[in-house]
Amino acid sequence: MHDSFSLPRSRWIALLSIAHRYEFENVRARAIREIYDPLGKRDKIKSSPDPGPDPEPPDYLVLILTAEKYNVPLERALPAYIGLVMRKDPLTQAEIVRSSALTVHRLASAREEYLRTRDYVNYDAAAAERASLFNLGAAKTYVNYGTAERVPFNFDAAKPYVNYGAAEQNFNYHGAAEQDVNYYGAAERIVRKIWPAAEK
Repeated sequence: MHDSFSLPRSRWIALLSIAHRYEFENVRARAIREIYDPLGKRDKIKSSPDPGPDPEPPDYLVLILTAEKYNVPLERALPAYIGLVMRKDPLTQAEIVRSSALTVHRLASAREEYLRTRDYVNYDAAAAERASLFNLGAAKTYVNYGTAERVPFNFDAAKPYVNYGAAEQNFNYHGAAEQDVNYYGAAERIVRKIWPAAEK
């Protein structure tokens, strides 16, 4: 099959079905690559818990069910699992009906663990913000060191030594979630833990 040959994703899925049935390994490999590789390139640049609108959002569940039906390796289908785990909206009734009980259980478990992880990180970020605000006591000690008895605390004198700007650089107030925490990586670890464990 020539590399320039192109089909919509739905046609590649149909071709994967035929190749899987008749064991056309080269066609099967090409179909899997065409179905799942663009998804990985699209999603992995996103690490935010809310990636925002997408002009052509993929149907993650279709890709997951396709992977399970045709034995697509987890490494290939991983972005689809991660995309559904990170998705803001819960599984719909229609999605649940289309899926096996085992698939629903795995997805629900992964989403629940991911949301707990995200909420925990956001709580810690808020706590860090509160704890990292300008420490009046530290400034007081620094400025009056050795002269506490003779020199009253001077707030303006404290400012150059306790740098608000440095605090903002060193403590990612609103951004422990945006920069220090890789949401995509967190979801990937959860998926890798739940799906292999489910196969044992």
